[in-house]
Amino acid sequence: RSLTAKTLLLAFGKILAAFATIGITAILARLLTIQDYATHKQALMIYALVAPPLMLGLPKALYFFLPGEKERPRAVLLENICLLVGGGLIFGLALIFGAGDFFARHFRNPALVDVIPMIAVYGVCMLPLAAFSACMMATDRVTTLVRFQVTSQAGLILIVGAAAYVYGNPAATTSAYAIWALAALNIAMVLMLKATNEGHQRRPTAKGIRTQLSYGIPLGLAAMFGGLSAQIDKFMVSLM
Repeated sequence: RSLTAKTLLLAFGKILAAFATIGITAILARLLTIQDYATHKQALMIYALVAPPLMLGLPKALYFFLPGEKERPRAVLLENICLLVGGGLIFGLALIFGAGDFFARHFRNPALVDVIPMIAVYGVCMLPLAAFSACMMATDRVTTLVRFQVTSQAGLILIVGAAAYVYGNPAATTSAYAIWALAALNIAMVLMLKATNEGHQRRPTAKGIRTQLSYGIPLGLAAMFGGLSAQIDKFMVSLM
C-alpha cells in the first residue's frame, strides 16, 4: 500500500475510536445514574493516571527496535511484552493491596472499592495491549491494525452497552471493560506473534530487556507529563 493509503487507514481507525468513545459516553450517561456514572469514570481515571509512568514509553520503543529486524523480531516483541506485563501486575497488585482503598478515600467515594478488582484486571491487560499498534506499524501490517481497531471498538460498545442496559451499575460496566480488555489482549497476542514469525532467536533475553528499558525510560518520562496533564482537570473535579 502507498504511504497515503496507510495514513488514511490509520486516520480512519483513530476516528472510529473517537466515535466509539463518544458512543459509550452517550450510552452510559443515559443508562447510569449520575453517581454511578461518576464512579465508572473515576475507576477508569485511576488507570489513566497510573498507566503513563508504568508504561515507560515501551510501546514506542518498538518503532525503533522492530523495523528491519530479521534475526530476533519475536524476541524483541516478547521482551517488550514482558516489561509491560510486569508494569500491569504492579498496577493490579497495588490496587488490590491498598491503592484502591487510597483512591476511594481520596475521592470520598466508597463505591470505588467494589470496582477496584475489575480495574486491576483491566490494567493488567491494557498495558501489554498498548504494544499492539506499534508492533503492527513496525511490521507494516496497517490493514490488520485497522481491522482490529474496528472490530474491537465495536465489541467494546456492544459489551459495555449491554452491561449498562441489563445491570445499570458501575460494577457491571467496569467488568465489561475488563472482559473486553482480556479478550482483545488474547487476539492481539496471536496477531503480534504471527507478525514476528521470523528469525532464529525467539526467546527474550535479559540483555534485550535492559536495552529496551534504557531506551524506553527517557522516552516514557518525557511523555508521562503530557499524559498526566490530560487527567489533572478530571482529578481535581473528582476531589471536589
